[in-house]
Amino acid sequence: MHYTVATRSLFVAFAIGVGTPAVAQDKVDFQLSWIPTGQFAAYFAGIANGFYKNEGIDLSILRGPSSGEAVRRVASGAALFGDGDISAVMAGRTREQLNVKCVQSVYTQSPHALFVLEGSGIRGIKDLEGKSVGTTAGNSHQVYFPLLARINGVDPAKVRFVTADPTAMGALLLNGQVDAVTQFSINYYFQNQHAEQVGKKVKVLPYADYGFKIYSICIHTRDDVIAKQPELVSRFLRATKRSFEWTRDNPQKAAELHQKANPEAEVAGSLGEIRVVLSLVFNQDSDRFGYGKFDPERLQATWKIVAESQKLDSALDPSQFVDMRFLPPSH
Repeated sequence: MHYTVATRSLFVAFAIGVGTPAVAQDKVDFQLSWIPTGQFAAYFAGIANGFYKNEGIDLSILRGPSSGEAVRRVASGAALFGDGDISAVMAGRTREQLNVKCVQSVYTQSPHALFVLEGSGIRGIKDLEGKSVGTTAGNSHQVYFPLLARINGVDPAKVRFVTADPTAMGALLLNGQVDAVTQFSINYYFQNQHAEQVGKKVKVLPYADYGFKIYSICIHTRDDVIAKQPELVSRFLRATKRSFEWTRDNPQKAAELHQKANPEAEVAGSLGEIRVVLSLVFNQDSDRFGYGKFDPERLQATWKIVAESQKLDSALDPSQFVDMRFLPPSH
């Protein structure tokens, strides 16, 4: 059979355009440290906008119960990447020998906070002496409080902690049964919404505003993933950076996409959480040190606080808990 030049060219074009399969997507599971509330909207926005797909990643998001469990699931291979507090990574690697480390800082500051009511007379941490604080069993806020108190010249023995069910915290504060409650600043929208329904307003006392400068949420993965799939780690972090930047520039749309992916979420509530999260991701620290990076001095301070509060060896080098080689450029 004879082919003309034109026919052969058409055949080759057809073979290239139709016969060649599309580039395969790497299937990646991302383990959350909690249920998919608005604080995780950026990841869902990244999926909806195709940012992960453009990096060759077919991303699935798994809900989780806690930072500690997220770290364990990543360590076991149940997920490739995870979201969780750096303290869980530090404790897991030190105490349980879990081969997991942070490859990106997400929250450059701790979201730990105390919620009080406007007009309560509590203007700062020093005003808590002689007051009662509602908290949940094993809450890290209470674990960290003696250190926060020491920084601010407060006697922690003069602050009475009341342990309660998480669902009862807001009611305890609004009903005047406690003077303050431990909360993450991300929860402000919902707590204040409930307060306004009874003519009150919540005031937030962030630990970070009172000298408690530590890292918090990070993205983590296993040592073997870093060693064997470094290019995948880079692609995942590039897509994640683009997702957070898009969410920063389009918070309302991000809240709507989050609600579409998670019908139980409320757009207004997600938007409130998104705004707090963005303040923890993009701020003077990220401007100074670079997006997603860990400042060695703050990392050392974070480890010192985690080690002291969890009775770990503070003499260990905290650089073992992070690997920043795969972060995309800040600008």
